[in-house]
Amino acid sequence: MRHILPALILLLTPTQLFAFDFGFVRGPDWMDMYVATLLGVSLIGFLATVAFKPRGVPVNEMYLHFGEFPILGRIAYALFGIAFMCLLLMVFLGMGLQRAAEAGL
Repeated sequence: MRHILPALILLLTPTQLFAFDFGFVRGPDWMDMYVATLLGVSLIGFLATVAFKPRGVPVNEMYLHFGEFPILGRIAYALFGIAFMCLLLMVFLGMGLQRAAEAGL
């Protein structure tokens, strides 16, 4: 348990080593911290949504049964959706900024 905090600090520290570069998906180094944080929040939100979903509801049909969720499940579902959309926005914004920097704009 005591090794989690240093590992998180190392993971969220923006360095060239952790710059997101997945082929055509590249981003500036300063965005690493934000992308990693949003990825972690999205993962936690998704796991909480799955934990609070009603029994018998498949994961791919959760949006159809949103009214049956308890209040904590609705909050987790909203948190996951907002964090995931912000993550996608940051990745696409980073791609555009990186391409603009490479083009010399």
